[in-house]
Amino acid sequence: MSERTFPSRRDFLKRSAAAAAGAALASQLSIGRTAHAAGSDQLKAALIGCGGRGNGAIRDCLNADPAVKVIAVADAFEDRAKGAADSLRRELANRVDIPGDRVFSGLDAYQKAIDCGVDMIVTATPPASAR
Repeated sequence: MSERTFPSRRDFLKRSAAAAAGAALASQLSIGRTAHAAGSDQLKAALIGCGGRGNGAIRDCLNADPAVKVIAVADAFEDRAKGAADSLRRELANRVDIPGDRVFSGLDAYQKAIDCGVDMIVTATPPASAR
C-alpha cells in the first residue's frame, strides 16, 4: 500500500497566495480595459478655518495643483469667513466659485462646508483647549 503525502502548511500557503495574487491580477487587467472614471479632473475644495494660516494654506493648495477649485469657506466667526471669501474671489476669481450661500459661520460651519460635495478640505483651525 502506498502512502499519500500531503503538502505542508507552508507549501499550501505559498500555493494559495500565488493563486490569489494571480486571480487579483487577472481581474484588474480585464477591468482596466473596459472601465473608466466618469468624473472630472477638477478637485472641489473647502477651507475650514479662515484666519491667516487657513488663507495661506488654501493659496498654497491652489498654487500646487491647477485642478483645485475652492467652492466653500467656513469659520466660527462670520467676519473671517466673509473676508476670506471676498479675498479669494478678488485675487483668484478664475479658481474660486464661492457664492454667498457657501460662506458658512458658526460652530457647525465646518459640517456645512463638508456637506457641499467637496472632494477635499483644507483645515486650519486652532487646537481645542481642555481648560
